[in-house]
Amino acid sequence: MKKERLILIFMLLFWLTSLVAYSTANNLQDSITRLHILANSDSYEDQMLKIKVRDAIISNTDILEGGYSKDKIDDALLEKIEDIARETIENEGFTYEAKASFTNMYFDTRTYDGFAIPAGYYDAVRVEIGEGKGENWWCVLFPPLCAPLAGKTVSDVARDAGLTENDVGIIMKDGEIYALRFRSVELLGKIKHLFDNQLH
Repeated sequence: MKKERLILIFMLLFWLTSLVAYSTANNLQDSITRLHILANSDSYEDQMLKIKVRDAIISNTDILEGGYSKDKIDDALLEKIEDIARETIENEGFTYEAKASFTNMYFDTRTYDGFAIPAGYYDAVRVEIGEGKGENWWCVLFPPLCAPLAGKTVSDVARDAGLTENDVGIIMKDGEIYALRFRSVELLGKIKHLFDNQLH
């Protein structure tokens, strides 16, 4: 009887933690804009070009200082990103086109250096190089967590961009409570994605 009671308490704790964490994750998804870059192909040259385009975009001061949350992303920004990509492509000796668009799409869980973003639907600036059929790369455009942090921590950059302490708690890896919250958010996000796919 004692064992069953402990299991019930654990399940209730997990359920409550999941609901709180999932609510926080929804706010996180509304606060983050991803950057998604698709290479022309999986050839070594095209993959290296993708990295060059990535570096050019995330190191551009005008883009980073613009604080581009989703409500600030417009045609002018997309054109600027396209121009940066095209210039980089041309400088590297390729003739591919580049197309930037703004979309909302599903991302799997992704772990970076010092933080992780749970699975879910996020707004994203999507950059296609050439045919866009190669392995892709993605990170976070706003807050600029994948750009050089200029001596700041990931937490500092996230807070400066207006993310709440709960948001920061979801993306930062810090002990067992983080693991429980993150896993529950990841699980619920994947269930929602599978459910959405069944409807289409």
